Amino acid sequence: MSGPRGALGLPEPDGAVPFVLVGAPGLDGQAPLAAGLMVGGKGLRDVDGGTLPLNDAQSHFDAVLGHPGIKAVPIHLVLGLGLRALDSSDAPQAWAAVWSSLSEGVRNTAQITDPLRGLPSQLKQDELAVPSALLHPEGPAMLGVAAPIVEDIVPQLLDTVAGVDFEDGMTAPQRIAAFITQAADDVLDKPTRSAWSLALDALALNAKLHGDVALAKSARHTSLAISGGYFGSEVPFVRVWVERGLRLMVESARAMSGPGPVGPRIAAAKEALERG
Repeated sequence: MSGPRGALGLPEPDGAVPFVLVGAPGLDGQAPLAAGLMVGGKGLRDVDGGTLPLNDAQSHFDAVLGHPGIKAVPIHLVLGLGLRALDSSDAPQAWAAVWSSLSEGVRNTAQITDPLRGLPSQLKQDELAVPSALLHPEGPAMLGVAAPIVEDIVPQLLDTVAGVDFEDGMTAPQRIAAFITQAADDVLDKPTRSAWSLALDALALNAKLHGDVALAKSARHTSLAISGGYFGSEVPFVRVWVERGLRLMVESARAMSGPGPVGPRIAAAKEALERG
């Protein structure tokens, strides 16, 4: 293929989506390239680019497609998602160079075509928990838990399983469940909602184009729930990854602590999380 091309990667833990673009060659035979991350609500990040002879640009693009998780997507759809991320912010130079190299028809198509056409537009709550790769531990997306949330919740979790009396009338299992709920709700602040709504829509688009209907539906409905104001604890994708994140933090603390009085507390915390 020698025309303009686009590709999308899997979401990063913060909801940033990798993209790669190859524009149309100029009269000198040089084609512009751009690669970086699109982030809902924040624009484009870490964008780099340049120009290469067309054949070299195409070879470079083909090599990128050999990386895990990077898949070809029609360029007007990648551009459409990128325009959504940009909103009213300025486009980085490399993106602008690719954009200006394209024909008016391609640019117009990117502006008027809905990248999510053919995907659900109305949330069906029962679709959120339908098994798909989205909830798998080695699935295509992992929602990261911000450090301030971990730093707030994990010490309280450790205190709970150590038997500290919080004087709140709750049993240890009830308090652990409450901490997970709190953390899942706290994760979805406004910037995280914007980032993950776009990230999951990009994932849904990619899945649809490459034949994974179950993942496409699950990702799209999860995006609709997040953008629609659901609490994090009500969204299985968010709650599952918060629980996994807390468990990982407990295991990491255990690995770093070595022998000593904190060891039993961490082991008890890990067991409590697994029961929860």
